[in-house]
Amino acid sequence: MATKKKDSENTYITENGLEIKIKKVPPMILSRVMKQIKVPERPMYESQPTITGRTQMLPLTEEIAEQVEHGKEIWEYYEENLVNAQAEQNELVTQACFAYGTEAEIPEDGWSDLQEQLGIEVPPKEKPIARKAHYLMTELSAGDIAGLMTAVMKNMSLPEELVAEAEDSFRRAVRNGSNGTEPVEESEPGT
Repeated sequence: MATKKKDSENTYITENGLEIKIKKVPPMILSRVMKQIKVPERPMYESQPTITGRTQMLPLTEEIAEQVEHGKEIWEYYEENLVNAQAEQNELVTQACFAYGTEAEIPEDGWSDLQEQLGIEVPPKEKPIARKAHYLMTELSAGDIAGLMTAVMKNMSLPEELVAEAEDSFRRAVRNGSNGTEPVEESEPGT
């Protein structure tokens, strides 16, 4: 894994030498972005009747789902929707952080032509902020995306635990091309 350098607290330099200035991201932007994606509510199940015959609705867990009729299917459906919603939230948060929290001269070395040829929609030059965010999300290495997100989040003065957790999540998601819930498959140097 290539090392990433910071020449100052407010600058991130990618593996390919792109210099990215880090700026503050308004916290309300991230809050509103996250609210755009509805996270599914945990399914409920009806408890067994008590001696008095009363039942109540309780939150379903993976363990209880094994014991409830159709519980396993309901739990799997819930988990799939939850994972998809979290992946959408992560993508929107990353996009917002890159749009608001970075400043960089995006190279025009044919990357957009190649992406368009592959059927990827690229924001036009008339929308430079959206184009910059798209470039950073699609052209940087997995390590650079995670490192840049960490730098942006640190600049927001978030608690270290939250920054570390987010960095780990972004690194897994980018490396695995997924929502970040699978374990990271680290390759040994030279393989």
